[in-house]
Parts: sequence; structure tokens; C-alpha cells
Amino acid sequence: MSHSLCQCCPPVGYLVKAIKQAICHQLTGYLRIVLNMLYTMLVIVITSVSLLVWCITVFANSHSFQGMNEPIHPMRYLLSIIIPIYMSLRGLRKGSLDQGGAIAGFILGVVMVLSSYSFMICVMVFYLSSSKLTKFKMKRKKLIDADYTEGGQRNWVQVLCNGGVPCELAILYVVDNGCREMLININQNYGTSFIILAFVSAVACSCGDTWASEIGMAIGTDQPRLITSWRKVPVGTNGGVSWIGAASSALGGALIGIAYFVSVYMFCDIGPLDPAQWPVIIYGAVSGLVGSSIDSVLGATLQYSGWCSRKQCVVSQASPTTTHITGTPLLDNNSVNLLSSLFTSLIMPVVAVAYWPLSDVLKMAL
Repeated sequence: MSHSLCQCCPPVGYLVKAIKQAICHQLTGYLRIVLNMLYTMLVIVITSVSLLVWCITVFANSHSFQGMNEPIHPMRYLLSIIIPIYMSLRGLRKGSLDQGGAIAGFILGVVMVLSSYSFMICVMVFYLSSSKLTKFKMKRKKLIDADYTEGGQRNWVQVLCNGGVPCELAILYVVDNGCREMLININQNYGTSFIILAFVSAVACSCGDTWASEIGMAIGTDQPRLITSWRKVPVGTNGGVSWIGAASSALGGALIGIAYFVSVYMFCDIGPLDPAQWPVIIYGAVSGLVGSSIDSVLGATLQYSGWCSRKQCVVSQASPTTTHITGTPLLDNNSVNLLSSLFTSLIMPVVAVAYWPLSDVLKMAL
């Protein structure tokens, strides 16, 4: 009788191993919850402070800021309400935003329209193009991405992580320049031009990374390679790159550059002696590629990726049924997007200063 009971009971070593895995998984889950809570609180504090600063600078009757002497046109006030409401309601109707995402999008939209119509157009192009690509070949993406949501619906955290850095830069733009559109002129308006370039690079980073992920999963045929070691990894692995993804990120960034280029000619008076604005298209393409690469490096090192034998796809949380591929569970996808956008907006304007005056020389030669 005792012999048969021993055969039915699992070995002690197996029980100990299972208990250890369960404890590690539970501790990892608690750590992720704490980090996400701290991260969410940080986003809320930054956004609240930014909006407070924006309200003070716009409505304060002060002459210490450039451009603040000029009154804001009533039409800009009107459009700053109509356009964000329309885009938020459209996102809710199309299923690309949930209620929290629509509210966050409305707040960001108000800031963008008030600061510059060019900023508004760039963000709208990013939002509309990314929403379309997210719904492209949804069935295949569901098989690859365990976290894929129906229609790619985004919540308020995702909206703030992709639009938080551009919103901060739009606020700095208002403080430095007021609510109006400006040309990129590094020689005469270095500070304002630097902020514009930082804004374009931040949006191009988000757009390029989204294009790379959505197009790569939808039509990619080659197995991606991990950006840190160049070994082949399953599709959907954080930090995995491919030629299709790299080209898509550059195209997505270039689209933001084109959007800003076209908007400048729509809203600004450009004379024959003004600096050329076409380099912003190349700048956007490079920003999209660089931003997507930074996102991949952060994802490969600080974001967990594992192969789930039960779901037969890559997952972002460790469990007894997953095999580790790369990364540590310190950041989630939202925090990686925020950091990559921030780093790109800090790096790319410095690079642009080196080649932008060359465009003026070429224009004078032509």
C-alpha cells in the first residue's frame, strides 16, 4: 500500500522546483506591479505639472517670454477644441482609443493645436497612419503578439507615453516662441529651431517604431535578429529587428518630416532668403530609424521576452510555461516607448545642427 502511494506522489525535488518557480514568478509579478504603479504616478505628475505650467504661461500677462506679447487668434482657440474633440470621438468610434485614451488624446490635442498647427498636423498624421497599420492583418498579429488587443485599442497610458514628450516640447515651444508657426532657422532662431527639431524627432520616433512593429509583423517573412547579439529570435521578440522593420521605421519617420514640411508652406510666409526646409524630411527619416533602434536596444535589454509553450508565441511575462529569450522584466512596452522618444528628441537635434547650415549653402549655390 505504501509502495503504491509513493508511486502516485510526485518526487520531492520536483515539488521543490515547482515551489521555487511559483515564488519567483509571484515576486516578479509584484515587482512589475510596483514599477508600473511608480511609472504611472510619474507620468501623471509630469503631465499635471506640464499642463499647469502651460496654463500659466499662456494666460499670464507677462512680457518676459518671446512671442507672448501677441494675442492668440480666436480661431486658434476654437480649433483647439473642435479638432481634439473630433479626433477623440473618432478614435472611440473606430475602436482605436478607449475612454481614458480619448480623454488623454483630447488634452494632448488641445496643447498641440494651441502651440502650432504644424505640430497638430504631425501628430494627426502619426495617429491616423498608425491606427490604420495596427488593424492591418489583425489575424496574423493575434497569433504572434500575445498582448495584441482587438483593433489596437490604446488606453491613456499608451497615449501619454507616445505623446508625452511631444507635449512637453510643445509647452516649451509656447514659452519660448508663443502660439504661432515658425520656420526652422538654426542660425537666427536657434532655441526655437532646436525645440521644433526635438518635437519632429520625438513624433518620428514613435511613428517609425509603430510602423516597424506593425508592418514587420504583418508582412515580414525573414526571422528577425536580436539587435544586441544579432542571433535569430522568434517574431514578436522585444529587440528583434529586420530589414523590413528598418525600412518601415525610416518611412514612418519620413512621413512626419513630410507632414511638417508641407505644413510650414501652408502656414508660413517663406521668402527667397529663408533657409531651406526640405532637410526636415531626411531628418524625420533618420529620426524614425534611430528612435526605432533605441527602442529595440531598450526592449532587448530591459524588457522581458520569453517563448510560451502553451500559447506558442512570445510573451512579456515570465511563467512556468515560458522559456527566456532576452531581457529583464524592468520595463514594459509603454515605458520603453517613452524613453526612446525622450532619448531621440535629445540626440537628433544636436546631430541636425551639424548638417542644417549645409542646406543653406546648397540653396544659395542653386
